[in-house]
Amino acid sequence: MPEFRMQIPATSCYKDVNTDMKMAPFDREKANAYMERFGVEFDQVVTSLYGDKFLLYLRMFSSEKLCYVNSSCRAEMKKKIDYVIDITFTKHGFVHEAQCECGSGEGPFGHCKHIRTVLYACVKFVQSREVKVESSCTQQLQSFHKSKKHTGSPVKARDLKIGGAEICNIADYDPRPSQFRNAANNKDHFYNTCMNFATISKTPIFQTFEPANMYAYSNDYDYFSTSHEQNFLNLNKITKITSEECECIEEQTRGQNYSNQ
Repeated sequence: MPEFRMQIPATSCYKDVNTDMKMAPFDREKANAYMERFGVEFDQVVTSLYGDKFLLYLRMFSSEKLCYVNSSCRAEMKKKIDYVIDITFTKHGFVHEAQCECGSGEGPFGHCKHIRTVLYACVKFVQSREVKVESSCTQQLQSFHKSKKHTGSPVKARDLKIGGAEICNIADYDPRPSQFRNAANNKDHFYNTCMNFATISKTPIFQTFEPANMYAYSNDYDYFSTSHEQNFLNLNKITKITSEECECIEEQTRGQNYSNQ
């Protein structure tokens, strides 16, 4: 058991730090003044622990005289071990007391790397109102329903293993019932089904059909008084037009610029 323990408030008094909280005016100069007494500083180990989010949380409570900071830091070399750190600041931003649960962090003036990491986090929070701590499980969107990225090579079709006694070779697999396989009129049935279903006229399957023979189409309807070609010409006033219609077109198009045509 440690020989010294800080007098700290109950755990329920602390709240996680956020941008609306006001911490004691602790800065790097005051942090250096505290650490120089013990010959330590914010070295690479401290900045790495902070940057790698070894701090699990950072909580604060303010009383009339002191500002209490409570945090927990994961052990650097041991998994599943956390150390609780307690630090108190005066209202002017000087370190009053500090302690850590690790072997070298006994108070009242602890200065282990875990305490220095929390001090570094406090400096960052006072400067930018932000602090890096370990992300909780509820801070990220759940992703268990999303498929993981496949990093292996795709399986070739011939190597697929399909269960069932009736399916022995994927190359001969046909999902249609046996009475509908290899029917003599299957091609014509499929063609008529697609052509008579107007709502899918733009599907890619129509690119496989040959265009219609318009000459045969016109000859099939030889009982009309005029051919389809002649009806098209008359409808668009190409071969037959009255003088009144010519004058009407001239009035509508008068003044148009045809230089670009």
